[in-house]
Amino acid sequence: METNTRSVQQFIDDLLRGKENFDSIDGFVHLIGREQFRSMLLRIFDTNDGEFPNESDAHLGLIGRLNGISRWWRGRVLRRRLRSLDRATLAPSPHVIVAEGDSWFEYPIIADDILDHLIRARTPQGQPKYLLHSQAAGADWLSNMIYQEEYIEALSRYQPQTFLISGGGNDLIGDRLAVIVRPHEQAVLIKPSGWVFDPADLNRRLASSALEGVELPQPHDGHATVGELVRAGMPYLQVDFKALLHFFYLQYRYLFTRLRSIDKFKTLQIITQGYDFAIPTRKWGLWPPTQWQNGKWLYRPLQTKRVPPRLRRAVIAAMLFWFNEMLMELARKDDHVYHLDVRGCFLETGNWIDELHLDSKASRRVAEGYQKIIDTPEQPRTYQLRRSIWV
Repeated sequence: METNTRSVQQFIDDLLRGKENFDSIDGFVHLIGREQFRSMLLRIFDTNDGEFPNESDAHLGLIGRLNGISRWWRGRVLRRRLRSLDRATLAPSPHVIVAEGDSWFEYPIIADDILDHLIRARTPQGQPKYLLHSQAAGADWLSNMIYQEEYIEALSRYQPQTFLISGGGNDLIGDRLAVIVRPHEQAVLIKPSGWVFDPADLNRRLASSALEGVELPQPHDGHATVGELVRAGMPYLQVDFKALLHFFYLQYRYLFTRLRSIDKFKTLQIITQGYDFAIPTRKWGLWPPTQWQNGKWLYRPLQTKRVPPRLRRAVIAAMLFWFNEMLMELARKDDHVYHLDVRGCFLETGNWIDELHLDSKASRRVAEGYQKIIDTPEQPRTYQLRRSIWV
């Protein structure tokens, strides 16, 4: 036991220094517990334990009340559909889904999010396609979802065919973003050989994802393609971002391993998503509350690090490029995990209602991607929405 303790501690130290990789992390997942997750998170953000609460804003203030209203409404829809099953007015029985996630799954009142569109989906006969129970909450963190494990009870209660998980975006933004990005005056001195990710590996992944030559709607501050945009953001990613990415991988692996250890969840279909390239801005919002918040998530933290306006979207593009690659690695290692890759689908500013969130039309397109995976899962297990193909 003492040897295991020492080896785990060494593993944690190496992970936080950016020395681990996805394959090496797999061997330690079964040795890591929730309290160690918290300890790693505190170290990544250089925060004292007493100053870092293990809860997000998801249940607090206005957003907490709106999340509560939306959960109540979705629960009401689910109960009504279950009563219809009792009366045998729904035939065949709809596909059962449990969802856990952040504001891409729960953006209450302001816009129709992905789950809203899935709830409204219908069969060719006009019947509801899905029975969907949602644990999602706007502003929630992946670390909070993993720590609380509310999804375990929901999965046991509803015994779904599919589990949707969307998390990690809120763990990257705001004050945290300022911690994991290099100041501009340091980044301009970094050559590709000094990047925290191998340039050759980046080139290979850009090519395999077919994002290399995807043209931006208009040349973005000298960057004509997604590949150019991602490369321009690479010097700003420091080892703290790499450590956090590997920490995300560890958390997701822990979640999947925990579920697979329970017999009734061994073949449960799990679907992840990793967002599209968000746009740092303080200029627009759908209505006053979002307008008031716009800029605090991405724009101001990057401004704090003196990143020029022309490079701010590039930094976010680089981060979310690797975030999706991490989730695709997870899908390759579990026969029942699938990833929905939406990168490059929503490059127009008109697709977004603020820095982080898609408008209703764009969310409907993402929901259609989920339906494709749920209804006709194929191999390999990443569905690229932009090209409507499995990759």
